[in-house]
Amino acid sequence: GGGGGGGGAGGPGLDARACAAYFGEEGARRLLEAPCSGTLEVGLVRGASAALETFSTYPLRLMFPGSLARGTDTVWCHALSYGGGLCAGDQVALRVSVEAGATLALSTVGANKVFKSTDGSEPTFQGLSASVGPGALLAVLPQHTSCFKGASYLQHQVLNVARGGSVAYVDWLSAGRQHGRGENWDFERFESRALFQLGGAP
Repeated sequence: GGGGGGGGAGGPGLDARACAAYFGEEGARRLLEAPCSGTLEVGLVRGASAALETFSTYPLRLMFPGSLARGTDTVWCHALSYGGGLCAGDQVALRVSVEAGATLALSTVGANKVFKSTDGSEPTFQGLSASVGPGALLAVLPQHTSCFKGASYLQHQVLNVARGGSVAYVDWLSAGRQHGRGENWDFERFESRALFQLGGAP
């Protein structure tokens, strides 16, 4: 990762009461208090979108494939996990800011794999808090989530969009490792929620 970092997952404009009302007390606590695994700030430099600040730490890694962005006014970022997937009890929190007029595409290289939970472990958690400025675009375009047999996974995301800002959002799930393993919705728990706030109002 690059410079910056530290603190909790709560990003700019994150409304604790709105989070509690939507995600419940436990979900809001995870989103607000999980140690920050990564930050990414995108803005305009000489009129073009650029990554102004980046930071990531285990189990999260941020990569910027220049070939995808070539010829476009877009910052492309791949969010990866070390070891090819999320292990039991991993707590991942990413904070993103897209400033006025800038464009960010946030994706993954492959499936978001969630490995089997272990006895006594916390649910694997992945959180995103993002702010999108006026005239900015955030495209959240991950590959599908694949929860392995016995996995327990929570995903909570808050996107605070200023008036005039735009978001393209994809969230999809597979039944598990069907080919070769025969898994068919054999995970223990899956929860994915996204709260969209327009100008601070859900």
